[in-house]
Amino acid sequence: MKNIDRRKFLKRTGLSAGAIAISNLIPNDAAAQSERSQNARYMGDFAAEKLSTIRMAFIGVGNRGGDHMKFAAQLPGTEVVAISDLYEDNVKKWKEEAVAIGRGNGNRHQAIKLYHGGEDRWRDMLAEIKPDVVFIATNWNNHAPMAIAAMKGGAHAFVEVPMAVTLEEMWEIVNVSESTQKHCMMMENV
Repeated sequence: MKNIDRRKFLKRTGLSAGAIAISNLIPNDAAAQSERSQNARYMGDFAAEKLSTIRMAFIGVGNRGGDHMKFAAQLPGTEVVAISDLYEDNVKKWKEEAVAIGRGNGNRHQAIKLYHGGEDRWRDMLAEIKPDVVFIATNWNNHAPMAIAAMKGGAHAFVEVPMAVTLEEMWEIVNVSESTQKHCMMMENV
């Protein structure tokens, strides 16, 4: 038998064990395919119908969400229709900002509904307003559930980083996007 020193033995067995462990984490293609819906549609080349006015709602305007609202409200063809946050002062502040932007741009953003005070007020907003797009800038754990609810409610979702905190949430986002034909985009911080 060939002479193998202890260091080489540990190195080779360690690499082999690591490869086996990693291969067990990767789903079998056949199993992954069987779990996917037969109606799944790749969204990478999907183009949503053109809208003359995009009705926008915002969830979370404490930090980044307010900046997103300010930027998006200045774009032609947009209408801020709802703002949701836990805190009343945040929704009032950003409503005033949107109204001011709207006055200077064709008198838009004048009828904004406000939702605040409860952790699930955003759900009321989605159900009542039915926006075309929803911008989500809340705590990380809420990103995926909010994006999924927005798409199920008929809106495209724009989500602050990270889009999700688990692999299961990522797959649910993909599945819901494909089944609803609604885009979900992660917004990267600048």
